[in-house]
Amino acid sequence: MIVYTPRYDYNEQVVTVDEADKFRLTHEFLAKITKSDAVFVVAEDGYAGASVCIEVGYAAGQGKTVLFSELPAEFALRALVDAVVPVYGISDGIRSGRYPDGAVRTSP
Repeated sequence: MIVYTPRYDYNEQVVTVDEADKFRLTHEFLAKITKSDAVFVVAEDGYAGASVCIEVGYAAGQGKTVLFSELPAEFALRALVDAVVPVYGISDGIRSGRYPDGAVRTSP
């Protein structure tokens, strides 16, 4: 299993990301989604920013499995979620194809 993650060295409180950086990062993230079987969003208190909404929509449009750590606060985003899987349960869910809440992977 290969895990693609966003770049965590871009702390918005420390590093300024200009328009060119954001453009490049957006395309980098979308390319990672294209190579992935599933997307797992860590959504503390259900929060997902604008970029995450774009990425989830892109993933869902490609038929990828979309998992969230918590139910998204945004109702439209909830329509794209295949399962809510706590962070502590993600590794077991991926290995078995079943998630702690009993959901089964629905996308190829």
